[in-house]
Amino acid sequence: MNGKGGSPPPLSTNRKSNKVVLPQIQRHPAYFEDPYKNSILFSFKLKDRQDEMLKRIVLDHAKQQEQTALEPYGGKHRPREKSPEYPKTCLSEDRAVRTNYYYMKERVAHLPITPASDESFKHIIDRFIDKKLKEGPQMKSVIQRIVNETKVLYENSMKKSQLQHVLVAPNVKGLESEIAGPPPPDPVGCDFSSSWEESFQANRDAIKENLYIVHPTHRQVLELCNKTLSPRIMIDFKRIRSLGALDFPHLRSFVVRDIERNEDYLSSSWYPLICQIFQTGQIQGITSTPEKMNSFYNSINTLVSNQLRELLERSIDMWCSLFNPKDQDYLPIIKIDIILNEDESTMSKIDFQPNISEFINVLRYVVDKIAHSINGPNRIRIATIQSFLNGDDSIPLDTHLSQTVIDRAYKQLADIAEYYFQEPKQLLNTYEEKYNYLIDGKAQADVEKFNSENHTFDEYTQEFNRYNDIVKQIMLEPTTVEFPLIQTNSEQVKQGLVEAARKHRNTLLEKLVNDYRKECQNICAEFEAIKQRALSKPATTAELNDIIKYIDNAKGEKSLHLTERIKEVQRQMEYLLDEYFFSEEDIRLNADTLLWPRNIGPIFDTNDES
Repeated sequence: MNGKGGSPPPLSTNRKSNKVVLPQIQRHPAYFEDPYKNSILFSFKLKDRQDEMLKRIVLDHAKQQEQTALEPYGGKHRPREKSPEYPKTCLSEDRAVRTNYYYMKERVAHLPITPASDESFKHIIDRFIDKKLKEGPQMKSVIQRIVNETKVLYENSMKKSQLQHVLVAPNVKGLESEIAGPPPPDPVGCDFSSSWEESFQANRDAIKENLYIVHPTHRQVLELCNKTLSPRIMIDFKRIRSLGALDFPHLRSFVVRDIERNEDYLSSSWYPLICQIFQTGQIQGITSTPEKMNSFYNSINTLVSNQLRELLERSIDMWCSLFNPKDQDYLPIIKIDIILNEDESTMSKIDFQPNISEFINVLRYVVDKIAHSINGPNRIRIATIQSFLNGDDSIPLDTHLSQTVIDRAYKQLADIAEYYFQEPKQLLNTYEEKYNYLIDGKAQADVEKFNSENHTFDEYTQEFNRYNDIVKQIMLEPTTVEFPLIQTNSEQVKQGLVEAARKHRNTLLEKLVNDYRKECQNICAEFEAIKQRALSKPATTAELNDIIKYIDNAKGEKSLHLTERIKEVQRQMEYLLDEYFFSEEDIRLNADTLLWPRNIGPIFDTNDES
C-alpha cells in the first residue's frame, strides 16, 4: 500500500521463500498533514506589535500638542507675518559715484595706446651706448631686457597721461589717492634759453680733467693688465705636484725661484710697457702743471698698485685652494720624517720632524713670500711712475697686502694642516702603541728585573730571541707611507727603536756572557785545583791516602760532573759565537776550558807513576 488506500498486493507465489508477505497497514490521511501549518505562532512577531503600539502613542501625543498650540487662535492656524520692506536701492550715493568712476577708469584704460617704435630705441642705442658694451651675446640679452622694460614704462606713462586728460577723480571717500584729473598747466614765463650751457660745459670739462679714472690712458693700463696679469700667478703651483715628494728646503727653494722669476718679468718686461704709455710727457686733456701731473700719476700708481695686489692675493688664494679635499689633482706632496726624539731633559718619544706647528709655518712661509714679494722690506722691484720716468727707482710702488688677507690665509692653512695630519697621526699612534715601551723605561725595568732573578741559559736565550724578533718586526715596518699631501719617512724612528731594542738585548747578552765567563773560570779553577793536588808531594802516609782518594774521586764522579759542565759551556759558546764578539782573553779562556779534559789526563798519569 502507498498509504492512500487501494487494493492489497497479491500474495507472493515464490516457491523458494517460505515467508508470508502481509499487507501494509493503511493510515488516515490526517496523519500525513502538518498540525502547525495554519498556526498563528509562525507569523507572530513581538517587535512589530511593539512598533505599532509606539507609533500610536507618538501620534496621540502629537495631536494633543497641536491642539494645545492652536487653542489661543481658536483652533485655527497662526496668521503669517509680513516680509520686511527693503529700501529701493542698497548703494549709497558715494559708493555709486565711486563704482561709476572705477568703471569709466577701466574703459579708459582699454583705449589703444600708440607704442614706442623699435626705430626710436634703435636710434637711442646706436647714439648713446658704446659699441663695446653691445658686443657679445650676453650684452645683447641685457640690452633687449632693458628695451622691454622701457616699453612697459612708456605704455604705463601714456595710460596715466590719457587718464589725466579724460577723467577727473570725484571728491568722494575712497578716491583720495587717485591721480586722475586735469593735466598740470603749462608753465608761463619760463626762460628756455641755453644760458647755462657754457657753465655746464665748463663743469663737465673740469670733471673730466680731475676725474682721472675715466681718462683713456687708464683704460689702456687696465687692458694691458687684464691681458698680461690675469693668466699669471706668482708661483706655478701646479708644477709642484710633478716634482714628486719635496722636503721643506726644496719647497722653499722652489717658491723663491718662481717668485724671483716673476718679479724679473714684472720689473723688466711688464712695467716698462705700462710706463711706455706715459713717456711722451704730454697727457691729452690734462693741464701740464706739476700739481696736476703729480695727481694724475698718483692715480696711475694707485691703479697699477691695485692690479699688483690683486695678483698677489690671487696667488695666495690659489695656494690655499690647492689643499681643497674635494679637488686634490694638484695637491703637493711634502716629506715628513717620523723620528725618535731623544731629548736628555725629557723622556724619549716618537714625533714628527717637522711637527705640525713647523708644518703650518712652512705653509705660511709661502704666503709670506708672496705677500712681501715685488716690493718687500728693503727691496724695490717696481717704482712709481714718476720715479721710473725720472730714472730714479728710489720710491717704491705700494704693493703690500692687507693683514686681513694674510690672516685669512693663515687660518685656512692651519685648518688644512689639521685635516691632512689625521692619517699620519694614526700611523704615529700605531708606532707608539707597538714600541713605546722600548723607550719609556718599561722595557729597561723588565730587563733589570730579569737580570736580578735566577734564570737558566735557555730562559736568557728565550728572552734574548724575543728582542731579536722585536728588531725584525721593526725592520719590517714600511719605511715610506704616502698620504694626501704628506709622505712619511720612518727610517729614523726605525733605527732609533732598533737601537733601543738592541740596547736591552745587549744588556741581557752582557749578563749572559758574564755568567758564561764565570762558569768557565770556575771550571778552570776546579781543574787547576785537581792539577795542584795531583802534583803535590805527600809528606805523610795520611796525606798520600787523601791524595789517592781525591784523585780517584776526580777521575770518577767529579770528572763526569766537570765533563757535563764543559759540554754545557760548549753549547753556550756555540750560541754566543753568533751573537757576541769575544775578546782575545775570552778566546783563551774558552780554549783552556775546552782543553782541560785532555790536559788533565797526563797529570793523572804522572800522579799514578809517582
